[in-house]
Amino acid sequence: MIAVPKDANTLDVLAQRYRAAFDKVHGGREQWIEGTLELAVVMKEAKHEMPGHARFSGWLTHHNLEQLHPNDRAALVHFAEDLEGARKLLERSNSISWRVIWENRPRAAFTKNGKSGLRVNRGRKYMSGAERQKRIPTVMAHYLGKESKRAATRPYHS
Repeated sequence: MIAVPKDANTLDVLAQRYRAAFDKVHGGREQWIEGTLELAVVMKEAKHEMPGHARFSGWLTHHNLEQLHPNDRAALVHFAEDLEGARKLLERSNSISWRVIWENRPRAAFTKNGKSGLRVNRGRKYMSGAERQKRIPTVMAHYLGKESKRAATRPYHS
């Protein structure tokens, strides 16, 4: 349980949860894993409340919280997207660096409903070489010796 003052706002509560999770991280391996997962959830919620890096850093400073490297912050936010998969990843890793664990994760090892839980796909469409060739901007097509229909119909302006 965390003691929170009556007049506390959401950011104050998050700060208390951050401290509690960060204290757990300094325990044994099991405590480190639990603290990491709790910290991941807090980081994701805090990022939702304060999406900007500067505002988030200001919140950490204002509440006198431990500063984390942006890469560690990002790793924790990703862990929060699939806590079950993150737990397995943390249990199997010999590292205690959140960034290193995230960067060295197996890309499709953890699945959730048939989809990879820890792979981040930002909605990109994967294209074949022919599809990519069609998307070459007019200026680049000229330099590559590929004359596009648009380039052929428009005069060159300098």
